Amino acid sequence: MDDAPRAGTEGPRGCFAALAVGPLTVASVCAVLLLAGGSLDLSEEWAVLAYQAIMASAPFLLLAGSGVTARAPWVVGLAVHILLWGALLLDPILRDGGGANIGLGLIMLLSPVIVGGAALATAKATGSVPDA
Repeated sequence: MDDAPRAGTEGPRGCFAALAVGPLTVASVCAVLLLAGGSLDLSEEWAVLAYQAIMASAPFLLLAGSGVTARAPWVVGLAVHILLWGALLLDPILRDGGGANIGLGLIMLLSPVIVGGAALATAKATGSVPDA
């Protein structure tokens, strides 16, 4: 895999890219919810959506803050991120019965650790973690 520095992950641009992941993810989930006929009351749910955006951005802020500019850790982080959020979207469709999926909720609470761990492990394995 090509470990050349990824354009846009150096310095302030890397932080901007990391900060953009969370709001884009939450906006995408809200768009799918609305397209599926759901409702969204921003007067009550804005705090939850803001928390989710911060939690979704956290592992990528860790990568940017660590100075990781290689492509592989960012791609692995995004792949795991998309996998977890995709599972959150598909769960109500694929599962019969009502109620909350507590297990998936707990996994989503840990998702920043899972995504960050996968990305940092990839960075370490490819030798792209800068020396402190």
